[in-house]
Amino acid sequence: MTFRMDERIVESCHLCNLKVRIQPDKVASARCPKCKGPLGDPKIDEPCPGCKAVNRVLRSRLAAAKCGKCKEKLIPEGPLPRDLVLAEAYGLIGAVYADPLLSRRMGRPGDLVAAVDWAEELPGSIAELAATMNLGDDRDRIAALGARAKALPGKLRPYVFEDPSLVLEEAQLQAFMLGDAFEVLRHHPLGWRFLKQVRSGETGSAAAKSELAPSAEIFERLLNRFHKTDWNDMAADKARRTEVATALFHELSRVCESWLPRPYKLPAMVKTALARLEEQPWAAPVLETQREAVVEDVQGFLALITALIARGVVVHELGGNAAAVWPGLITPLKSALLATA
Repeated sequence: MTFRMDERIVESCHLCNLKVRIQPDKVASARCPKCKGPLGDPKIDEPCPGCKAVNRVLRSRLAAAKCGKCKEKLIPEGPLPRDLVLAEAYGLIGAVYADPLLSRRMGRPGDLVAAVDWAEELPGSIAELAATMNLGDDRDRIAALGARAKALPGKLRPYVFEDPSLVLEEAQLQAFMLGDAFEVLRHHPLGWRFLKQVRSGETGSAAAKSELAPSAEIFERLLNRFHKTDWNDMAADKARRTEVATALFHELSRVCESWLPRPYKLPAMVKTALARLEEQPWAAPVLETQREAVVEDVQGFLALITALIARGVVVHELGGNAAAVWPGLITPLKSALLATA
């Protein structure tokens, strides 16, 4: 089928704000020529995997849509396809900037990295705006956009940094056993911030210290799990928190030191770290009740530190091997981590 030029339609890229003329039959598959993301937010026909009824759904809402007939989810549980995650993100950006109340409050993200930070900030901005509004349809509408934004960063992060060579070249990643570490970093909310810093391309000791910064936030998350503040006895509680922080740093640094002579895979490091923590009276009860959360942050911490050590050898030239780099990192690392106590 052919179309005359005047029959083409204009679709916008919600990330770049670029307007593109496309043929009507290409609307569901058209890509932005600048960022390669999905254009517009067209309705598409999606058959239900259960009852086979065909549903017409906005592409950006497909991930959460249910069949109009049998009420089952149109997209089965599990990891979402990359294109669907991007469509959801772009659709939310478009909805925000189509809203006169929100478009004045939020700067448009320039790329997917900025879009993750934008989606993290959006619920708070919406909550501030909603507090000034009367009950009604307008408030409900923007609250719904805030609810959509809450889950988006976790979905979007893994698709922003997909190339492990961002950290090190493939041969170097293998030499330092960092394949699993990269996967953890691109999913973890604070490990992801390490990758943001790596993306700057800066080298040297100052850059290494900048890349070190997110480790303090991960450490503080762990420390907050293992130590709950006693507001009734602040003086003694401060001493207790420092004691737990020092012990936690000791256990994690010992695991890092075991990696130095001959790097080994992250899952084995995590297993060793958990075994050491289970022996500590302040950690064992928390591991019983919050094991999954503790594992996530232990993985993130060890992945970040080992990646930084490897980059200290290859990129920042802080030493000829991992063991030589470690002494120059452990002092600022300890200072940054124990400052959270």
